[in-house]
Amino acid sequence: MADLIKQDQLKEDRRRVNQFTAERMARQNKDNLQEKLEDLFLMYLDSDECRFMRFSQLEDLRKFYVYIKENL
Repeated sequence: MADLIKQDQLKEDRRRVNQFTAERMARQNKDNLQEKLEDLFLMYLDSDECRFMRFSQLEDLRKFYVYIKENL
C-alpha cells in the first residue's frame, strides 16, 4: 500500500515538473517572439518604404504591431 502511495506521489511530482517545464518554455518562446517582432518592427520603421508612408498607414502599422504583440 505504501508503495502505491509513493508511486502516485512520484507520478504527481513528475506531472508537476513537466507542467512547470512546459510553461517555462512557453514563456521563453513568447519572450523570444516578442523580441524578434520588436526588432523587425524597428527595422521596418527605419526602411525606405516606411519613410514615405502617410500617417494613417503608420497608424495602421502600429495597430497591427500592438495586435500581434497582445495576442502572442
